[in-house]
Amino acid sequence: MRLKSRVYITEAGAVSAAGNGAEEFFRTLSSCKSGIGMLKRAATDKLRTKIGGECRLETLIESLGFDTLDSPPLAESLALYDNPKLLFALNCIKQIFDSGAFNNINARNVKLFTGAGLEEIKVSALMEPPESGACVCREPPAAFLAEILSRFFKFGVPPATMVSACSASTMAIGEAYRNIKSGALDFAVAGGTDSMLSDFAVNAFNSIGALSEDNSAPGKSIRPFDKSRSGTVLGEGAAYFLIESERGLKISGNLPVAEIAGYASSLDAYNPVQPDPGGLGAALAMAGALKDAGMTPEEIDYINAHGTATAHNDAAETAAIKKVFLQAARSVKVGSTKPYFGHLVSAAGAIEILSVLYAFQNGCPPTLNFTHPGEGCDLDYARESDTKKSVRAALKNSFGLNGQNASIILKKTNG
Repeated sequence: MRLKSRVYITEAGAVSAAGNGAEEFFRTLSSCKSGIGMLKRAATDKLRTKIGGECRLETLIESLGFDTLDSPPLAESLALYDNPKLLFALNCIKQIFDSGAFNNINARNVKLFTGAGLEEIKVSALMEPPESGACVCREPPAAFLAEILSRFFKFGVPPATMVSACSASTMAIGEAYRNIKSGALDFAVAGGTDSMLSDFAVNAFNSIGALSEDNSAPGKSIRPFDKSRSGTVLGEGAAYFLIESERGLKISGNLPVAEIAGYASSLDAYNPVQPDPGGLGAALAMAGALKDAGMTPEEIDYINAHGTATAHNDAAETAAIKKVFLQAARSVKVGSTKPYFGHLVSAAGAIEILSVLYAFQNGCPPTLNFTHPGEGCDLDYARESDTKKSVRAALKNSFGLNGQNASIILKKTNG
C-alpha cells in the first residue's frame, strides 16, 4: 500500500462570463468589472429576471478547432448530449491539454471527477406519448456527461459524477483530492460545468425567490453581504483542474500552482431551499476541512465565500464562519466573486476555486457592489483596497440546496 501523498493543482481551464481561459478570467477580476448582462439566448419576455452571466458561445466552437457544430467528432458528442454544458467542459479540458500539461501523462491513467447539475426536461418529450410498452427517458442521466467527456479525451479510468447542486464541483474536486491523497490515483481532472440560463431554469429560480430582479443595472444586480442585496444572478460556464500527486509531478514535470490541503462535506437537510440560519451544516464542513488540513483558523488568510447575495444565505454563512473561526473571524478576509460571472450552480465551486488561485497571485479579489454590510453580515469583507493583501492559505465554501455543504482549503505553492 502506498503512503499518503500531498495533492497539487498544476493547470486550469475556464469558461465563463468573465472570459475564456484562466488568463482572461484573471484580467477580468483585476479590472473589477462584472460580466453580467442582459440575457440574449433565453426568451425573457415572461421572466421577472432578464439578466445573467452568459458565455460567448460563438467563440467556443472555434477554440475547439472545429468549423461548425456539424464537424466530427464534435457532432457525434452533441448528438448524444445537446447542451451548452458540453461545449463549456470540452473547452476547459482542451485548454489544459493545449497548455502542454498532458505531454508526459498517459490519459489512460486519468480519472475525471465532475459536478453535474439538473438536466432540463424537454417539453416536447412530455407532450409526445411513448410507444406502447416503451420507457422514455425524459432527461439525460446525471452521469452521462462525464462518460462523454471521458471518451472524448480518452481518459482510461471510469469517471465519477457528483450531483449535489451548488456544491457539486467543489465535491468533485474534493473527491479527486481524496483519491490522490490515498494513493489510489496519480492524476485527475476535476471540476464542473453548468448552464441554467434557459427560460425554464430562470423561471424555476424565480419561483423560489432566489434571483435579483434588478434588470436595469445588470453589473450592479448581485450584491453579496450588502444591506441592499436582493438575490443572486445565474451564470453559466465551467472550470476544470489537472490535479496530481507528488509522484505524478515527477512523471509529468509540471509545476504546482496550488496545494489542496484539506476537504470536508456535510449534509444538514435543514430546508430544501433555505440554509440553516445558525449555519450548523456549513460550520461542520469548514471545521472538517480545517481538521483534515491540520490547520487552525488563524492560518487562513482569505475565505472565498459561497456569497450568493440572498438574504438567508449570506447571513447564515456569516454565522457559520463566526462559529468556526471564533476570534479569527474578525481578521480573516471574506469575499464573494459571484458578481463577476454570476452563480454557476453546479460549476460555482470550481470557477470560484480559480478565483482563489487568482488571490494567491494578486491578493483578494474585491467583492463587487459591496458598500454597506447587511443585517447579520459583520465580517471583514474584501474591498478594492484589499488587493494588496498577501494570501498564502484560503478556504473555499460551497453550499447547495437541501443543505449539501462542502469546504476545501488551498495553499499557495512556490511553483
